[in-house]
Amino acid sequence: MIGLRGICKAFGRYQALRGVTIDFEPGKMTALLGPNGSGKTTAIKTLLGLVRPNAGAVEWNGRHINGDFAFREEIGYMPQIAHFPENLTIREFLAMIGDIRRTRPVRYSGMMERFELAALEAKPLKGLSGGTRQRVCAVMALMFDVPMYILDEPTAGLDPLAAAGFRDDLVEMVRRDGTTVFLTTHNLTEAERLCQQVGVIRAGRLLAAGRTDELRQRARSQPLVSFVGRGFDERVAAMLRARPEVQGVRRLDSTLHVELRAGAETSPLVAAIVNAGAEVEEVRKARATLEDLFLDLVDDTNAAAPNDARETTPC
Repeated sequence: MIGLRGICKAFGRYQALRGVTIDFEPGKMTALLGPNGSGKTTAIKTLLGLVRPNAGAVEWNGRHINGDFAFREEIGYMPQIAHFPENLTIREFLAMIGDIRRTRPVRYSGMMERFELAALEAKPLKGLSGGTRQRVCAVMALMFDVPMYILDEPTAGLDPLAAAGFRDDLVEMVRRDGTTVFLTTHNLTEAERLCQQVGVIRAGRLLAAGRTDELRQRARSQPLVSFVGRGFDERVAAMLRARPEVQGVRRLDSTLHVELRAGAETSPLVAAIVNAGAEVEEVRKARATLEDLFLDLVDDTNAAAPNDARETTPC
């Protein structure tokens, strides 16, 4: 198992991580979500050994890493912002990375084609746009055949086609090779689509961590039901708003979006709408999303970390 165990890290008086424990299950994709400054990049750098924690340990395949960072040869890393040696060409830079790592970049040609960089190999890095630099970063991470990839905001700055190709490659590597992926992102739709596991962090505290589908069901947002039909005038909407089990009603053309209180049933509402002279043709129940969970946790600024927030070490 790979993971962080009770990690605390302070920079002066600023507490960046507060007792963070999270596992990265082999052969799965895990996303760490949080607002800017929440500790995501510090968590990545701690896992890579680029930041030494004040307390806690990094676990790599059952052993705690303490100053021995040879395991980094088994990781492909894509930083959020990379600083390149500007005088080198793309080909020279990536060759240098291969030499430093003493690892053959077996996926080099395929990744250069995937990110449309093959024709730009001889171009100096100093002349590249921000998006092209991000594509170079993607190749730098994915050109090695390693068991784990750590990706900090990987699709930020990529155009839609490059981002889609990047996601496809990750899914295929996980499916085919059992690769482990740990990524941070602000794109909640991307995280929900790709990742089997998710952690939510705020102000250095891990507020929740676990399987994506299980966490999604914990969202405290009220259930939302949409009624599709005819005759949904303001009189029907007002009738629904007056019912005790209804939190709110929004009317849009032939659809009524009704926010229910916890535990409310939809069948009495259907009967009430029909009795009011309207017709119900379809009832749709909206699924809780990862965004619901994220906003519930992060926006609740006065709430303490929940019991399962896994803060095992006081900081």
